[in-house]
Amino acid sequence: MIAGKFTRYIPTSGKLLKDSSVIKNLTGMDVIFLQNERGDDWYEIQSKFSQETMKIVYDENGIITSYSLDASSLNPIDSYVAEISETEFPEGIDILGGWKFDGKKLIQINPDPLDEINSKKIRLINEATAVIATLQDAVDLSIATTQEVESLREWKIYRVLLNRVNPNEPDWPLKPTQ
Repeated sequence: MIAGKFTRYIPTSGKLLKDSSVIKNLTGMDVIFLQNERGDDWYEIQSKFSQETMKIVYDENGIITSYSLDASSLNPIDSYVAEISETEFPEGIDILGGWKFDGKKLIQINPDPLDEINSKKIRLINEATAVIATLQDAVDLSIATTQEVESLREWKIYRVLLNRVNPNEPDWPLKPTQ
């Protein structure tokens, strides 16, 4: 579902107006009401979104500015809202201006190859660090097997080699077997 662009409005009658008065009296804060060009109120339309989809907020140019499985956590002021299947939601997406919704799917805008290489490097170092931590615990507690001691050494070498990878000319070391 593409819910359209939501802009501010002030309800003039009905339950929403009454609810906003109650909230203002209880909290001292105003409620921001949003509606799309079809007149759908943001608070009321949220229940029409599937709980199984990712809801995305994007601007006039399709640039992703926010996303969540929970529509109630979004605040799409002067923005559009659409939902897409979780399986079509790309890994590594962010709200830093590098992703766009083209009306059907999310696409990455001119990804910087160095960013991708550095992200891979950080991810692999973090994976190695997690393995090393467990093996190091066994050594520190004097309960490590001979295989764990050797594995620890291999993983530490691997992590050092990962750290030395030149992003301009990546030559990835082989991951140790566990």
